[in-house]
Amino acid sequence: MKSFFKFLFLMVFLVSQVNAQSFTDNIKFSDFEKWAETLSIDGYHFMGAEQEGEAQYGEKVSYKAAFSKNKGMISISLEEIKSFQSNIMMAKSKQQPILNIGGKRGAFIPLGNASQPVMFFVEDADIPATVGIFMSPGVSKDKITDIYNSLDLSPFKKSATSATDWPKEIPEEARINANIAKIKSSAASTDGYKKEIKVVALMNDKLISELERIQKHYKTTSLSVIKVSNKVDLVCASGEEVKYLKQDFRENDAIEFIY
Repeated sequence: MKSFFKFLFLMVFLVSQVNAQSFTDNIKFSDFEKWAETLSIDGYHFMGAEQEGEAQYGEKVSYKAAFSKNKGMISISLEEIKSFQSNIMMAKSKQQPILNIGGKRGAFIPLGNASQPVMFFVEDADIPATVGIFMSPGVSKDKITDIYNSLDLSPFKKSATSATDWPKEIPEEARINANIAKIKSSAASTDGYKKEIKVVALMNDKLISELERIQKHYKTTSLSVIKVSNKVDLVCASGEEVKYLKQDFRENDAIEFIY
């Protein structure tokens, strides 16, 4: 039983580390800080930026920038996209509906009466990250939505993965056509291979559909090792079967594959 709990703890730590590492690989704190310094938000002045958490320790990582005007303040934050799940729970506890912000899920969370602070979050898969805004004193949902829409997030946005992003060694039919957070090539760490290509995809229905398509094409039900060609194998580092991914991972969790 003890060994089971040790294994479970290790799996949770590794998943957290992959999620946090994927976020910090896509968006560097130094880039966030430079971006924040350029923002012009309704007369608020930039005060500084900070990073909370360390990816290497499996901690949740978030970047925050503070702005002030007279007795008011705004904080703009970016953190891993899966963090939006906790925002959903918080919004529901305040009897607040989940919003549609330009096709993205959003949450408006008042922390008291009209003069009290408010929080606002948007799940942005284009980055991918959860964008947060904290304001004190509070403002209306429409006002804070306008502030969000005024933010130029284009420096962080990743274009959808295209065929040219994939190394030529990976056959078209073996490429995962889903929300890809990272593709990175390096020297192989496993004997018998010259090179490995790590791919991090975000968990959703499209990813599951893609994995089922690949399994069908290569006539297998396993994700442990799929023989793509004489020179290429595909391994899912996060689980051996699709059903386990469905059980163990939530939407927008990072799933790691190795070619």
